[in-house]
Amino acid sequence: DRQNTRHKAEVAELQKSTSAASENSDELSRVRNQLEEEQKASAVLRDEMEDLRERATATEAAMKEAAVANGREVEAMHKTVEQISGMNEELMRDLDRQNTRHKAEVAELRLRVSQAEEQGVKKIVEAHGGSR
Repeated sequence: DRQNTRHKAEVAELQKSTSAASENSDELSRVRNQLEEEQKASAVLRDEMEDLRERATATEAAMKEAAVANGREVEAMHKTVEQISGMNEELMRDLDRQNTRHKAEVAELRLRVSQAEEQGVKKIVEAHGGSR
């Protein structure tokens, strides 16, 4: 009878252990499933991060290319401005030379007109004065 009681106690203890082991196994399965889901989510995030990194690198390269191209355009524009400025300076010198030449021509014409007027006045005076 004692042996039977001890045997029942052992069976009860074994059932309790089996039940606890089954609960532990269920918990372990649940934790494994959760870990697998988190690993899948992590892989998706890792892929997205890699894609973003590649896009950022491509964007950075494109921006550097654009900056270099803009630099070249600005340099070309500066050269063009310098050329135009040089042409303007040459045109201004030409205009100054023409202006100086025209002023000299006008002064010469005024002198001729003045001399012609004096000659005309002398002739009129001689014609009127000389006959009296």
